[in-house]
Formats: sequence, C-alpha cells, structure tokens
Amino acid sequence: PVAQNPRVVAMDFSERYGSYSSQGDYQNLRDLFPQMTAQLRRATETLIATTPLDASIYSGFRTRALRADVGNSSDTSMTFSVETQRTETSAESPEGRTFYQTAELTLVKSDLKWLVDEFAWK
Repeated sequence: PVAQNPRVVAMDFSERYGSYSSQGDYQNLRDLFPQMTAQLRRATETLIATTPLDASIYSGFRTRALRADVGNSSDTSMTFSVETQRTETSAESPEGRTFYQTAELTLVKSDLKWLVDEFAWK
C-alpha cells in the first residue's frame, strides 16, 4: 500500500500540499490531515485559522513532484528533499509562472503507515 512506501508518501504529500487555489479554502490541506501527525495537523489548523485566503481574486498553484531524495533514515523516521515544479496562475497572469522549489519533509512511522511530521518549502 502507498501509506507503507515513505518515498511515495513524501512525493504525493508535496504535490497535494502545494496544489491549491485561493477559492479552495485550504481544502487541499484538510484532505491531507489523515497523512499528518497530530503535531503537524495542529500547526496546519492554526495556519488555516490565522491566514484567510482572498477568494475574490483568483490565484492558484499546481505542483508536480519530480524526485525525492532521502536524507536521514531509520526504521521509524525518514527525511526527504522533494524537488518540485510549481506553476502559479492568477487572474492577471492566466498563462502562469513556472518555477522549481524544494520541499523538506520528515516522516515518522505509525504502525504500518508513514505520516508527515514536518513540512517546509525551501
């Protein structure tokens, strides 16, 4: 299963975390709650509550994970650097702006599943 493959979890999480629109009201993050540890979920809920999106002006991102490199790893914890290609679109720039960005993740094993404990864009 996907939840047992930490590289797939890191790449899928990065794509989904980084793909959203101002009109989506952070649904992309809410959909990821089952893949987060309680710590990351609390931090994400705080982000959602304190950073409202302006839905009146469209902006959005589409993120594609290109590769995931393993950093530190053990039987219960792994770090990844996920290289992504991101495209930002807006009402003013519908053709979009494409750029590359790295996501840094820490995953921890919970029973048979790998959960994301930390996530940051670099």
